[in-house]
Amino acid sequence: MSHLDRVDEATFAAWNRLAVRLREDLDAAGFASLDHDSATGVNVEVDPGNDPGGGVFVSWVVGPALLEQIRQPVLSGDLQSPAIRHHRVINEAMEQALRVILLSAGHRVEPANDEYRPLTLRVITDHEQL
Repeated sequence: MSHLDRVDEATFAAWNRLAVRLREDLDAAGFASLDHDSATGVNVEVDPGNDPGGGVFVSWVVGPALLEQIRQPVLSGDLQSPAIRHHRVINEAMEQALRVILLSAGHRVEPANDEYRPLTLRVITDHEQL
């Protein structure tokens, strides 16, 4: 991504401040974020793109054992396998839980509606409030 494709520094800084607040709010609710030396838990992502894919996003990352269980069915195209169904149920449940918790904490969220970020929430920002 070239420099021209990024949001301005003030917006990027505001998004990063929001990401810190999100991690704090989710930590207070008992969720470990990926910043805590784990590959499992809440992923808070800041995408600096100056396009519809840019912004602040929150998603759930399942544990490595389940990721390994779904690897072969995904590669073989078996999207109806029990492991993939289980993965989908977990992610749908966690997306809903994260939405409710973030709304309760005062954040505005919406589905990311991004094919590259399924079951991911976009946190809507108001730069003046950051």
